[in-house]
Amino acid sequence: DIYKMVETIKNNLGEIRKEKDKFEATFTHMTDGVVATDADWSVINYNRAAEKMMNISNGAHLIFHLSNKFKTNFELQDILDPQKKVKYLELIQSETEQLKEIIYSATINTILDNDKNAMAHILTIRDVTDEKREEKNKSTLLSMVSHKLRTPIAVLKGTVALFQDGILGDLDSKQKDSINMMGRQSNKMHKLVDR
Repeated sequence: DIYKMVETIKNNLGEIRKEKDKFEATFTHMTDGVVATDADWSVINYNRAAEKMMNISNGAHLIFHLSNKFKTNFELQDILDPQKKVKYLELIQSETEQLKEIIYSATINTILDNDKNAMAHILTIRDVTDEKREEKNKSTLLSMVSHKLRTPIAVLKGTVALFQDGILGDLDSKQKDSINMMGRQSNKMHKLVDR
């Protein structure tokens, strides 16, 4: 009977070790950085991605590390507020001679105990530099296209108005219909460009 209990415990421990190994492999090889801290923000664990992105080590104070290494959009009191269980941050690593500016999106989740006190904090961090550059390029392109279209649309609308007012001569009903359609379409284009 005791022999069966010992075997059961061994099997259970073996299964627990396998699950632990799977978790560690997943945690280590994630592409997003993950940092775990204790209640006082002292780093207790992190994965390779976090180490690469943040150059962090165990025992470091996460908040001081973030504020010293990155330009941030957060206020310290907001991060330290235990009532805000989830905090969203943008972290910017300044450009150096060797590296271009890198932009990270980060989330800090606070884990609370039954008394609503912070037990731990989990930071996840992702490099969003390419997405931010793409957004900026898209915005610049749209702004440029809008600017370049404003003048021709204004000329078109002005010419349509001259025809509609009869200043450029009389129009038959077919021509009036065409000019009115051009007026409606140029107004639509004007609204699209001014968005």
